[in-house]
Amino acid sequence: MNITKQQIASIFRSLDIPYFTSGKNVSEDSVNIKCPFCDETGDPDPSDHLGVFKGNGVFSCWRCRKKGPFHILIRKLTGFSEERCKEIVESSTDKSDKEAIDVIMEIINSNSETKRTEKSCFDGLPEFFTKVTHDMNYPLLASYLKRRRIPVETVIKHGCGVCKVGKFMNRMIIPVIFNGEIVSFQAADLTGKADLKYKTATSNINDYLYGYDEIHSNGRIIVTEGVLDAWRVDEDVVCTFGTHLTDKQRNLIIKRHPKELIFAYDGDYYWREFGYGSIPGWFTPFVSTIRVVEFPKEHDPDSYGREYGHDVLMKLINSGEV
Repeated sequence: MNITKQQIASIFRSLDIPYFTSGKNVSEDSVNIKCPFCDETGDPDPSDHLGVFKGNGVFSCWRCRKKGPFHILIRKLTGFSEERCKEIVESSTDKSDKEAIDVIMEIINSNSETKRTEKSCFDGLPEFFTKVTHDMNYPLLASYLKRRRIPVETVIKHGCGVCKVGKFMNRMIIPVIFNGEIVSFQAADLTGKADLKYKTATSNINDYLYGYDEIHSNGRIIVTEGVLDAWRVDEDVVCTFGTHLTDKQRNLIIKRHPKELIFAYDGDYYWREFGYGSIPGWFTPFVSTIRVVEFPKEHDPDSYGREYGHDVLMKLINSGEV
């Protein structure tokens, strides 16, 4: 493979993933993004340390030292099958910027079953799931909720449970509900010591938006990265399970016909323009008012609300830049 920086950038642009071709952490031979693998270590990347290098298309993160072929990075960012990700990379080589984007969009939007093998059926809540109640005696959960300043009423309200043994041992299970049915779940580490803070059900969680059933039509929608961010906001809010929106997630938002769309992503993931390739920019033809909240770099909605309180958090969100 012989891929250019322009072709690498075309792929990121097609996937609505912000990228940089120059800057503090960017070499002459790479296109850089915020590293999604750093999130798994519990120490999120603050400043685009992952570079994809022209020529062989290998990616490498300067912080967590994760490296590998470009299609593996795309799979991590999108949840697509490995075959589909390889096709995206291979189809972009030896093409102009516009040609590459056109071909990639055809692949992304394809409904061919052979290109959608990445979707798995939901097998239900995990074995040994025990629903949280007010009288549950589980010190690990109590310590986690105290540390995160989450009332037990919140986890009960959202139908959460715990697994004390099994594959999801020492994790809080957070169901994802769509059209009144549980379609997936996230499993949050309660110990603070696991390599993965969150594990996900076998189904494609990025087909859905957490909190979607609670959103009313023709109103506003606040978009957050994580479930705990959504809990902290607690009103008119959905979670996208990361900073990349799939076509299905974007279409779900459009179907609600929001008058106002507010992006409340982490402080190190702030769009200064709604230009081509930015996630907010994609919605400009469909939503009359779009706002982006600029959190301090060390904060996200959960940490900001935890430190300053819900009223201050909502004041910042409601005054987000237009």
